[in-house]
Amino acid sequence: MKRFAMVIGVAVLALAFLGCPQKDGPMEEAGEKLDDAAGDASDKMENVGEELDEAAEDAGDAVKDAVDHVGDKVEAATDEARDAVEDAADKIDD
Repeated sequence: MKRFAMVIGVAVLALAFLGCPQKDGPMEEAGEKLDDAAGDASDKMENVGEELDEAAEDAGDAVKDAVDHVGDKVEAATDEARDAVEDAADKIDD
């Protein structure tokens, strides 16, 4: 009978141990908070990277537009200068 009571006691203790939810200790909770913080930081860095990519693309587009605009102005000035030289040459020939 003692043996039976001992087996029952061990079984009850085992079930009690397995049935109780295990609380995380302070180190486990701190580790989880660090994991969450690292995940949040990673997400934010990814967002910053995407925003930097967009800003760089926008800046590149703005530079291209400015260069095109300056190129158009130079071309127009060159055309005007050529016309002026041709007009002067025609007046000299006359």
